[in-house]
Amino acid sequence: MAGQNSKLYPDTLTKARTAGTPPELTKKISDAVGEVMKQPEVSGKLTTMSMVSTGSTSAEFSKFINEEAKRWGDVIRTTGAKAQ
Repeated sequence: MAGQNSKLYPDTLTKARTAGTPPELTKKISDAVGEVMKQPEVSGKLTTMSMVSTGSTSAEFSKFINEEAKRWGDVIRTTGAKAQ
């Protein structure tokens, strides 16, 4: 599944497909998304879904994702958990 597009969102780029994106473009997109996430109607909708926007930078988000992948990867390897 890694590197493959979601069947629900086939036109959405994966992390692997965006690896070569220039940093200035990444920052521009991140800033624009950050502004959208601050809009009351967006944050309100997230709240109704028990979600909270943290407003992180793309670097912070990348760090978080990598840490979570390691953490949960370790759990899966240790427990032998399998997808059903």
